[in-house]
Amino acid sequence: MLQSVTLAPGDDVVLCSGCIFTDVVTIKGQGTPEQPIWIHTNGFSKAVFDADGQNLDSPGFMIRFPSNSAYIKFDNIEVKNVNGNNRGVFVNGDTITLTNCLIDHNGNGIVSGNEARYLLIDHCEVAYNGNNGLGHNIYTQGLKTTIQHSYIHDAQGGINVKDRSRHYGGEFFATELLYNYISSARAGGYEIDLSGRGTWETQSVRLLGNVIEAEITGNQRFMISYGSNQRGGELFAAYNTFKPSSPTQALIRSFDSRETTLVSNVWTGGRRLLIGSGYIYGWRNMLPVGTLQYSLANTVTDASQFSCAAWIAAIAYPEYEPPVVATSLLFDPVKRVDVGFAPGAFGGAGSCQRTW
Repeated sequence: MLQSVTLAPGDDVVLCSGCIFTDVVTIKGQGTPEQPIWIHTNGFSKAVFDADGQNLDSPGFMIRFPSNSAYIKFDNIEVKNVNGNNRGVFVNGDTITLTNCLIDHNGNGIVSGNEARYLLIDHCEVAYNGNNGLGHNIYTQGLKTTIQHSYIHDAQGGINVKDRSRHYGGEFFATELLYNYISSARAGGYEIDLSGRGTWETQSVRLLGNVIEAEITGNQRFMISYGSNQRGGELFAAYNTFKPSSPTQALIRSFDSRETTLVSNVWTGGRRLLIGSGYIYGWRNMLPVGTLQYSLANTVTDASQFSCAAWIAAIAYPEYEPPVVATSLLFDPVKRVDVGFAPGAFGGAGSCQRTW
């Protein structure tokens, strides 16, 4: 049954913990920073919106936040079993927060439209979405997207996180992925796609403190795609652990000479950081012996090729320790150690030694 709910600033909507709903719901309402709207359960168990075999080709979603919704928190709720290429949660509103949610087994998990602003996905699990190579776990394309402290895994033939977000207001980064575990895109899918909109907009990205792990049935060429469809800006990655599924899988497929800065990351098991066009800069990363180092400085090389986030603290400068507030960390471009050598202009890799 199609439902449309209109809420007012400060409304507190309490759903039955553990109850199952089959309604398709559009959630309208203009909360404010001082009086946000909160939709949540009355207990520990999640309320469940289950499509339960319904054909949702029209309207194309289970839960929708339209462009006239704002400052709404959607908390401790599961959305599942949306058919075809349709969306579990579709966001076009302003400052919508999804927290403690489970979004699973849908054609697409969480999708934001071009009108979305300040979408925050926090402490969520998004899994097993996608069924035909087109659907993804998360597909964001509004103004400023943040995904943090979440477990995003097992995209079914699509991408775990596909993003086309743009800068908004005074934000330096259009997209931020902070302290997530992203893993195991299957059936030819891959972990992260950072694409543009065909307009050469500046759409810089920050990856901070994530563990990103590939699966052997996924795309074997690369883990992250960056800069396709004229995405401008730069990719900054710090304190991440990247685990490829094979030594031949690259970390990044880069387009249009996009620039990537790597600071204090662990890259384990692989031999290639980059395929395609592009540039890599950075310092104090941990790489397996034999990995091409490009324009990276002060690299740690290790023969055991193990994945251990604890190494990050050992190889980082103290001033680059992850801050309490992740968004306070910016990257200083003057820290580059060269003048921008092209791919292939790298130093020789040592054998199981610290090189500084």
